[in-house]
Amino acid sequence: MTLDANGDGLIDEADAGLHEAVLRANARFAAAGRYMNADADGDGFITLEEFQARYRYDTRFDTGHLVASRRERLERDLKSFQDADTDRDGKVSWVEAGAAPTGTKPADLYGLPVLTRDAIAAFGGDARSVDLQRFTEKATELIKSLDVDGNGTVSPEEYGVVVADLQADRKAAEDRQAVATRGACLMPKASERATVVLLSAYETDSVSTATIGSQDVTIGAGSIQVEPGEEPLYVVISTHSGVIWDFTGATQRLERIVLSSSSAGPGSASGKNPLVAAKGVGADKVVFMPHTGCLPYFSQTAPNGSKTAFSQSKGPEAAVAIVRRETGKEPVVAAHYEVSGFSVPSGAIKMPPEATKARAAAAKLGSPVAGIDFSKVEPSLLGAAFTFFPGGVVAIDPSTVVAVQRVTAYEVLPSQLGLIQLMQKGVLTRNRSGAFLIHDKMRFPAGLYGAHSARFVLLDGVPAPEGIQGHSCLAQQETDTPVENQKPKC
Repeated sequence: MTLDANGDGLIDEADAGLHEAVLRANARFAAAGRYMNADADGDGFITLEEFQARYRYDTRFDTGHLVASRRERLERDLKSFQDADTDRDGKVSWVEAGAAPTGTKPADLYGLPVLTRDAIAAFGGDARSVDLQRFTEKATELIKSLDVDGNGTVSPEEYGVVVADLQADRKAAEDRQAVATRGACLMPKASERATVVLLSAYETDSVSTATIGSQDVTIGAGSIQVEPGEEPLYVVISTHSGVIWDFTGATQRLERIVLSSSSAGPGSASGKNPLVAAKGVGADKVVFMPHTGCLPYFSQTAPNGSKTAFSQSKGPEAAVAIVRRETGKEPVVAAHYEVSGFSVPSGAIKMPPEATKARAAAAKLGSPVAGIDFSKVEPSLLGAAFTFFPGGVVAIDPSTVVAVQRVTAYEVLPSQLGLIQLMQKGVLTRNRSGAFLIHDKMRFPAGLYGAHSARFVLLDGVPAPEGIQGHSCLAQQETDTPVENQKPKC
């Protein structure tokens, strides 16, 4: 009897506990293996450098669309590294790797028999254990109850009836949950003449000079060009990252704008206000989803449209179903992983400029935005800025933005752009090893995680920076002595 895990002739809570422990141990081992195969030096930890080196090794033979999708895949994998690094010391240990979420239940991973305490109660009444004879008797009764034609066996058809009943019960529970969730995520109905458009992306290619709710988040900027026409437009936009959308063109056509994102700020979880805003339109036209779980983002178009070659997000089906249900109309759908913006109602996607178009990028960044003279930026930092933000910096006046949370100007721009800004202000300089020396009071740029991380050295007498250092390290003077209570350590 496979359910008798400890072989004592009883099926009890001890067996249930042992089954659960084995499943969880197997799941931890599988989760750890996803990370620890990058432990090149065998010290029991993986650093970001080891993680990235293993990524480059595993993708060295990629060709065609796989090459094009590397950035998306790397961003996803870096996010998983950040999530696994729970103590924020810049390394992932075996313990952290084993605790990392996989999104899969242990039983689903291994297909092993699972014995629960509820099952014991079902077979043993009020008792906490049941002997094999009692278990066999109850199992026989159960089989007889399923054997509708009384021939001593449960046919596939009879079993199918049971499965159908269970699925119906599960769907009813899901429907009840959907109704409860929908109560908080309602959208207005579209008018009879309106065309509904659903747009989605992981992120935009530009950084806004304004932030939403916090100085410690990265807010992108995207454009929505409203094409000429007669019929009213109902535009729904969902992204992963925080974005301020600038609506231009025939904006008088806009009947309604519904905005959502999966990001709600540092350390936030589903249920908080999404980081998303609009400009170029009146507040009376904009509806903000009340929490991050209302409308999922996706980065591939609907089956009846042109698909991108790759996508790590879920497909559009769930979001389309929500929009169809709420607005009462079938939407035009457009999506991509990273965009400069969209045109509506056609759904045309404005793609980021290629990194190789250095002159165009330099011209974009060369305009006097946020006080930065990009013509004087060292090549390595400028290259990083082009790579991560090919659309550059977009100046946005906070007073022109419609949002639920407070919109303010960045004190320091996010990631590499913020480092450039601080260097030109004289707050940071760089030593021969590439570390950033902190000469004066400052705030860490937002988003210093993964590939955006840096090494900082705090000079004597300078106060520790404000903000969130992410995966960056902070050392005292040039001794590599970690600043007290700062993680990760250098």
